[in-house]
This record gives sequence, C-alpha cells and structure tokens, in this order.
Amino acid sequence: MSITTVAEFAKELKKPTDTLIEQLKAAGVDTSSESDSLSEKDKQKLLTHLQTSHGTASTERKKNLFGQKIDQ
Repeated sequence: MSITTVAEFAKELKKPTDTLIEQLKAAGVDTSSESDSLSEKDKQKLLTHLQTSHGTASTERKKNLFGQKIDQ
C-alpha cells in the first residue's frame, strides 16, 4: 500500500495544498496539514466525493458508439 503526504499528493495533482486539504476534509478524510499521510483508501474516498459532487459518479452502464453496453 502506498502512503504519501498531502503535500506530495498536491504536487502530483498540480493543485495548491490548502485546496486539497479543503477537498479532503469535505470528503471526510481527517487531515489538517501538508505533512499528514494519505493512504490509497483516503485517495479513493476523495475521488468518490469529487465524482459525486460533480455529478460524474455513475454505476449505470453506458453505450459506446456501436450501441454496445460497456462497464465503467
């Protein structure tokens, strides 16, 4: 399992650390400083939160250009 700090993850995402901390808190991840550690589970929690808040989370199957259903 890969564990990184908030600062490292912010750099990887090319986003300000304070913005990432706010997003992590909104996602329910207990973090308050750039030196806090993030697990893969924390990152997944953030991703799920962002997808839900932006309306892109979907469990339904979509169709490709040929009308075939594809899993996401």
